[in-house]
Amino acid sequence: MTAKKKTKNLCDKKMKFQKYGKKIPEALEIVIEIQPLDFAMKSPFKRLNYLLGMVKKKKQSIFLEYIRNLGLKYESLVKEDFVSNREDHNINEFLTKFEILKDHPKLVKNYLNYFLQILHILDKDNWLKEKVKVINRNHIRSFLLPKYYNLLTLTETINRDEAISLYKLYVTQYIKDNAAPNRKIFDKLKDFKKYFEKDKEEITIGWYGFLSDVNDGKFCFRKDNCLWADILTDLPDVMLKYLVCCYGDFQAAVTRSNDNFILTMKHTIIEGDPYCDCIIHDTNIDWDLTHPPKEFWDNLNSIE
Repeated sequence: MTAKKKTKNLCDKKMKFQKYGKKIPEALEIVIEIQPLDFAMKSPFKRLNYLLGMVKKKKQSIFLEYIRNLGLKYESLVKEDFVSNREDHNINEFLTKFEILKDHPKLVKNYLNYFLQILHILDKDNWLKEKVKVINRNHIRSFLLPKYYNLLTLTETINRDEAISLYKLYVTQYIKDNAAPNRKIFDKLKDFKKYFEKDKEEITIGWYGFLSDVNDGKFCFRKDNCLWADILTDLPDVMLKYLVCCYGDFQAAVTRSNDNFILTMKHTIIEGDPYCDCIIHDTNIDWDLTHPPKEFWDNLNSIE
């Protein structure tokens, strides 16, 4: 079968699609419990330390300038000092496993203060040791905003295009090197589809759209909302938001398989499109990565 014929079949309106997920208007206002310091160590601090390592390796001439600029950036964003007000800890105790950050406690202090500020931590909260209740919106922002400002500061330190190229390399390599030990790996797309549906029902609740059957090594899905985009409307740089929110999806698709899943995506909500158009291609079956035109995705409302 030729690539042209396969593409035609993929775009055929008789292809079976079904709705997935459920619209939950209050999804971002749900109250959840997290342990702030534990989450900070496992994600924001871990990612920043890795990014700094990448800058040091690939662009050592601007390494110290970038660290200085990051410190100033977060200092300008902080409105309340949560860290200094605690007398029952030494910030250096939390940094022993971070090879680079442990040498820059001032940056860490500003970074942690900003992280806690986004979470809207209260004075009575014991964020050092106990779980605290936070709004889902603030929890997601505490993960995304530091990533945005890390990238923004990099573009302010070196040429923007160079900074973006370096950040892309960092995202790809970070995902490769930090896949969770219990991360599910799928040999077949039909199994990934089952996981996708279950995830939207039980974990990433509040996301919805359309998904297809698995056909000729292709699994199509259209995301009709993006909670991440909803909470980042106050950030002006669309390209940086795309890199922070969406770019990692390409490598993440690969790491969900034995290097044979490839994601194609042409439109994203974060960039102002009405949906995200996604196809996971199983290259063990077919290396044709042709992506259907916009008309195909626009007409999914009539395919149920």
